[in-house]
Amino acid sequence: MTDILKEFWSVIMGAVGALVWMLRLEARAALNAAAISELKRQRHEDLQAAREARDATNRRLDEIRGDLGEVRDDIKTLIRAMK
Repeated sequence: MTDILKEFWSVIMGAVGALVWMLRLEARAALNAAAISELKRQRHEDLQAAREARDATNRRLDEIRGDLGEVRDDIKTLIRAMK
């Protein structure tokens, strides 16, 4: 038994090392997959927040556009009154 261990010691250690390396690689892949899922979720939230902010800005711009239309009409009325 000891002769077999002495003879194949390097092969056994290489196999054990490869097994440990594969287990670490699998764990790293699982962590990366979890990180990717978290980034996708964050991206979705960021896109939703940007969409809501853009919609709010567009609503405010529509209000300003309406207010400017009223001001324009008031100026026209004043100019006509001055003639």
